[in-house]
Amino acid sequence: MHHGKVEAERMLKQGLPLTPTRNQLAPCRTIKISPKTSQMDPNQESISAEEITVSRWKRFTRTDGPWSWLLCLLLLTSCLVVYGCSSTYGIMFPGVLEELQSGKAITAIPGSLSLANSGLLGPITGQFYDRFGCTRAMLLGGSISFIGLFTSSFAPNSGILILTFGMIFGSGLSLVFLSSLLVIPEYFKKYAFQATSLVSVGPGAALLVMSPVVQRLFQTFGWRKSMKVMSGLAFCPCIVGLMMCAFKGKEVPTRHSYTERNRQNSDLEPSKTRCNGLINVSVFKNKVYVLTSVMVTITSLGHMMPFVHLAKYCEDIGIPSDHSSWIYFSIGLSSLLSRVLVGKYGNTSLITLPHIYQLGAYILAVGNLLLPSLNEFYLLIMYGIVNGVGEGLVFTSSLHIVLDSLPSRGKGVAYGIYVFFVSLSYAAGSPFSGLIADVTGFYSYSFYTAGSLEVVGSSLQFLSRFLHKNNEEKDVEHSSQNLIVTEKETVS
Repeated sequence: MHHGKVEAERMLKQGLPLTPTRNQLAPCRTIKISPKTSQMDPNQESISAEEITVSRWKRFTRTDGPWSWLLCLLLLTSCLVVYGCSSTYGIMFPGVLEELQSGKAITAIPGSLSLANSGLLGPITGQFYDRFGCTRAMLLGGSISFIGLFTSSFAPNSGILILTFGMIFGSGLSLVFLSSLLVIPEYFKKYAFQATSLVSVGPGAALLVMSPVVQRLFQTFGWRKSMKVMSGLAFCPCIVGLMMCAFKGKEVPTRHSYTERNRQNSDLEPSKTRCNGLINVSVFKNKVYVLTSVMVTITSLGHMMPFVHLAKYCEDIGIPSDHSSWIYFSIGLSSLLSRVLVGKYGNTSLITLPHIYQLGAYILAVGNLLLPSLNEFYLLIMYGIVNGVGEGLVFTSSLHIVLDSLPSRGKGVAYGIYVFFVSLSYAAGSPFSGLIADVTGFYSYSFYTAGSLEVVGSSLQFLSRFLHKNNEEKDVEHSSQNLIVTEKETVS
């Protein structure tokens, strides 16, 4: 009380008013109250609520945010379903072979060609992706996949099946798979490596999830009605594309950190990064890119040779063909786990990506070289586990190596060229294996050839050491030239 009186006397001496003015009052918010309802006027709060909604929306759709991870799971699901419809062709292979009577080599073409076209059409789909974006690519890819599978159910002969399943469905698979991998940098920056690894799990998980489904469909309805059901599942990418229309990610140029040297080598000058039609000539100057493409192409040829023929091989050695789905299941499960492990530890200092690739290729080779001597069901399950582990190590590590060696500009076309060459092996692997089996009467020589090719593909990785040595010498020479130029400028 005494303090208040003293303060009032001080203010009178200084000529200050005892009643505070409007400017001296603490800022406050005026809220209108409706006299009838004694509630706040909602119009006064509408702006604040809108700002809160926008803020929450931005947090949800931010880079590396919840929508990014949700989209990653949706892309994984799309790859899993569409890729699974293609990779499980081997389960229906005995039924198609029995009905169409076209021989093992010809009947194997639709399955291998659909997988192959996911990369053979890579330059075209990559160009489409660079020009129109992921949303339209997913919508078109899902629609084409649906049409290809549905029309395949009416194929009267192997020639039509090659067109519908191998070409049409394969082109839809190419759009879906390539777009799912390339769109990741638009939504991820910090976790781009992990997100790319997660989406790449799709092909491995496809066998794990789709093998029992397709096996059940095939036993219940036959291969024609099974393809009708699969065509409905293949419409999944269209749903993802429609959801992406409402969520627009901001492109964040990024690379998965393989090595700083590769990152510098991949940054080509803009004037040199030009696409002449569908071919980006500058990527062939990238030694890491070229070597990886050659290695994976040879390894993929060996990997695909026994893939479609496993069900028929089971019949030949006295194992019921319906048991073959468990072999594909074991391949898918082990491939899924190995891909997850590469995604978790592949970006650390524990082991390098080239070493992961080489280990996986040797594992594939050992499995295929031992396959002719495996005549028990449990041994074939063990083969499936070994094959899946090798597949996951090879294709996940090589994916990151290639993407890391490419510049951000024109990445779609460059990656499309890579998968084009790799998919040549996918197209030739199963027919080549079937041709050897038709000529010799046994699958043994096919499997020996497959293992030998995988040994060659894994051994080529040793050449990467010379590439790194040459790069180091060039870096030292370039640094020395810069020092000389700097000294001359200082003296002058």
